Amino acid sequence: MTIWPGGATVPGLDRCALPYATVQEMIRNGLVNTSETFGGDSYQTPAAAVYARYNKTALYPALERGLQPCTEECNAMYMCGELCLHPSLYLDQHNGGGVETTGAIEWVHAMLLQSRDGVLRVFPWLPDGTRTASFVRLRTVGAFLVTANYTAAGGVVSPVLMESTAGQPCTMEALEGWGEVGVTVCHDRNSVPVQHSKDELGRALWSWATVEGEYRLRKGAAATCP
Repeated sequence: MTIWPGGATVPGLDRCALPYATVQEMIRNGLVNTSETFGGDSYQTPAAAVYARYNKTALYPALERGLQPCTEECNAMYMCGELCLHPSLYLDQHNGGGVETTGAIEWVHAMLLQSRDGVLRVFPWLPDGTRTASFVRLRTVGAFLVTANYTAAGGVVSPVLMESTAGQPCTMEALEGWGEVGVTVCHDRNSVPVQHSKDELGRALWSWATVEGEYRLRKGAAATCP
């Protein structure tokens, strides 16, 4: 997995992309890149920090402060340096624009569902203390529509619904609370063979072939497919 300086992730095919570990180091040390700044409470590309799974204790309070509405006084200035939110949900650092900033929707989406490296990651980096979360039919890379629910008590709730709209192979990071091999993928009341592997950081992955149609992921390696 690699991360663009502007906060996007790509499948590791572009030589200009930053390795995952490099972004982690940038955030940790507060270093300044030509199009990326992480330092103190200022996160100019918060989506990249969510993708990199940066320290939640520092990240989310800073992003929450950034959700305050932009003031007319700061909008009138070209580079006041204030992180704030426009009505269009554009998260603005007031530093000149370009790839240095990203919209609030992007990092909120990245907390719920990621797929930009070709792997579906469901609720990958929710803030500590999240009691419940859910989303319905979010579209991913690979032409999948995913619906999922989360509770603090049990992690990701079974079942997770995934519709394949193009019949492409699917790879998903193991769901929180399910264990590395604890999944049964159901399609038309039949279980689908699942391959198990790990990503470059050692996270468990599940992969299976799809045809167009709905799939239900049920918790447990030997769950039934009603």
